[in-house]
Amino acid sequence: MALSVGGLGSGMDVDGLIKNLMAVESRPLYILQQKEAQLQQKISATGQVKGAVSEFQSAVKALQDAGKFVSFKGTSSSTDHVDISASSKAPTGSFSVLVQQLAQEQKLASGTFTSAKSAVNGGTESKLTFSFGTTGADGSFSSDGSKAPKSVTIPANATLEDIRDAVNKEDIGVTASIVNDGSGYKLVYSSKHTGTESTMKIEASDPALNQVATHDKDGKRLLGGDGKPLLTQVQAAKDAKFLLDGIQVVKQSNTVSDAIDGVTLTLKKAQEEGKDSAVRLSVSKDTSGIKSSLEGLVEGYNKLMKALKDVSGVNLDASVKPGEQRPAGVLNGASIIRTIQSQIRSAFNEGGDNGGIYTMASQFGLTFNQDGTMKLDDKLLDKALEKNADDIAKFFATDAITSDSGISYVGGSSKTQAGEYEVVITQLLNGTKEADEKPELTVNADNKDFKIKVDGKEVSVSLTEKTYASAAELAHEIESGINAKLGKDGKVSVTVDPDSGKLAIQSGKTGKESSVELVSGLEFAGFKPGAGIPGGDSVAGTIGGHPAKGDGNKLVGAVGTPVEGLTIAVNGGVTGNRGTVSFTKGFAFDLDQKLDGLVKTDGAIDAFSKGLSESAKGLTTQQEALQRRLVQTEKRYRAEFNAMDAMLAQYQNMSNFLTQQLAGLSGNR
Repeated sequence: MALSVGGLGSGMDVDGLIKNLMAVESRPLYILQQKEAQLQQKISATGQVKGAVSEFQSAVKALQDAGKFVSFKGTSSSTDHVDISASSKAPTGSFSVLVQQLAQEQKLASGTFTSAKSAVNGGTESKLTFSFGTTGADGSFSSDGSKAPKSVTIPANATLEDIRDAVNKEDIGVTASIVNDGSGYKLVYSSKHTGTESTMKIEASDPALNQVATHDKDGKRLLGGDGKPLLTQVQAAKDAKFLLDGIQVVKQSNTVSDAIDGVTLTLKKAQEEGKDSAVRLSVSKDTSGIKSSLEGLVEGYNKLMKALKDVSGVNLDASVKPGEQRPAGVLNGASIIRTIQSQIRSAFNEGGDNGGIYTMASQFGLTFNQDGTMKLDDKLLDKALEKNADDIAKFFATDAITSDSGISYVGGSSKTQAGEYEVVITQLLNGTKEADEKPELTVNADNKDFKIKVDGKEVSVSLTEKTYASAAELAHEIESGINAKLGKDGKVSVTVDPDSGKLAIQSGKTGKESSVELVSGLEFAGFKPGAGIPGGDSVAGTIGGHPAKGDGNKLVGAVGTPVEGLTIAVNGGVTGNRGTVSFTKGFAFDLDQKLDGLVKTDGAIDAFSKGLSESAKGLTTQQEALQRRLVQTEKRYRAEFNAMDAMLAQYQNMSNFLTQQLAGLSGNR
């Protein structure tokens, strides 16, 4: 506003008059500013409400995990000897364990070298192949079909250190180290697997590596001039042995999870039979998790209700004058508060049915006080826990179990219906050639050669002539042969289906250009020549016979079907029937979905806040327009008053002149 000195001519207080007039003219602007300030307070309060709902949602999400409810607790009378853990499948009760022997891994040492940098092999690249199985007293070896052989590439002109590093880099279940025993340097192999079924067979592809192997390239056992093995066993593999309630048990590992269903034993220290007492172990049901989780729900609910009351409630204790309104929160009467309260209360009124005896939370102690707060009836809950703890977990928890280890549950939606659904995969990310029959294990001159095209590159492969100990060993041989020929141009994995025993060759590449085509051969392994199933940008298939949309390695149940929103991840494997996914959703899932509709981006709370923000923007626009008008109004007032001031000054001057003239006339009489 420009500097002005009004009333100099007439003495009239022009500035004061204009100030008073502008105060009246600015009253609508002040009202708009007050309204905007109130809207900003409401926007801030809405943000606080969203945070409170999100915090309550976290407490609800915790109830979806069945593990938060009933758990099983294992106790040991001597954790120095045996430790115990229990799952939901564990039987309650007690039993005894006497540890007779701990399992240990096999260790093999090479002969002595003068230096850790001593050259071992020649000028060509070679391989060491490690197999795991059982070694007989006569040195015979029987491979464990569940553990595929692993090959390690040894570079040309490798030293003892190079071999050690190559073995450790591949992480094949064996650790290599170099030990100086005073007479020289030895390469020591330590199996990472304990038990007599995990002894090592180490085959050298080149005679130059025979001094650090147990067998040559033809599978013949390597012996020294004294008839003893070239590699010395410095630690024998041992099985774990213990008495379980007096019954002799022998296991490959010190961690035993298959002796008692749902119970895992960890053997730590052997005991002396006849001298040491057996360790007493017990399994009991622990329901403290249920009570803790429900107390968290009550606390979260009451905290949310208090937050809503703080921003919307009326202060009934405040003293006011007759006709005055009692003070209230900035969101008093706001629709979003009623929406939140009704959504949550309706969820508790509707309850849920997930296969247990409880359909309402009030049946096991979750009830409401007259003021709307939630409470937990400890006596009713304790009674329910004593008889039907599992059913409380069923009421709240959401779970999905897949029968195929290659299929995993990702999530569901509010529209996913509980049930057991068959999973059929018709498309994988990787190009795959699946066998039609189980393989034969003998490879000879007539069937060792085959041709295969992977991702468009054709290679010829020859397998080693022998009778393989298992389908897994044969799969490893086929995989190694193909990958050796592909080199840097590709990679495949060859697997054995655990149910059918059939082989499958899968490209390491994903997408529509990923493909595997058998040109010729491998009939003995169950394959027929021809193209396999090409890869895709997404997996494809059905869930429960209903269509599902592919999203990378995920399948999502289609809209309008019972499996809508049910999402599973397909982690390799083959096409066809892949077992089932059993989906159950509890009360916590449904309540979480309702809360999510409130707090998600563009949800009900965001929509309410957006409406407030739009109103605030409108008020800002009105204020800006009004401020522009006020500037013009003040200019107009100032111009008018300045003109009036000038006119009054003229009248004042004229009055003074006339007064002087009249005074002069009077003096001349």
